[in-house]
Amino acid sequence: MRVSEVMTKKPVILKKTDSIQKAMELFAKKKISGCPVVHRCRVVGIFTQFDVINTIAVRCNMKVENIHSILFSVLRSNDFEKVLHKFRNLSRSKIEDYMQRSVVTINQNHDIYKAARIMNAENINRIPVVDSMGRLTGIISRQDIIDALSRK
Repeated sequence: MRVSEVMTKKPVILKKTDSIQKAMELFAKKKISGCPVVHRCRVVGIFTQFDVINTIAVRCNMKVENIHSILFSVLRSNDFEKVLHKFRNLSRSKIEDYMQRSVVTINQNHDIYKAARIMNAENINRIPVVDSMGRLTGIISRQDIIDALSRK
């Protein structure tokens, strides 16, 4: 079975100039944990909940375990106003400054077993799918593969 048969054909994407705030809102609205960052139809990065959490934890000196704990960490802070100010400034930052630039992609004509092997080897949950010209055509996730195999 080919990647193109099971991938999400119109993936949620971010632009490198989008803000961290926009990414967080998009992740919550679409119930996703990450998506490719695209410039001129090419994948230039990937931005995930992990990147949000890591960026906030490091830049705001907060202990943040998951994306839902961010608000609680801000509210529990001893210096609430200072942390809130840092968080607001950070959330307006462009994701190109915090995205993962090294992105594993897969060609749409490869089989899903290759996608599964890559996900296991790289310890990733999703892979942007590209055509022979390197343009984004979709995204394949672990769940897409599991769903496809369960229908076989």
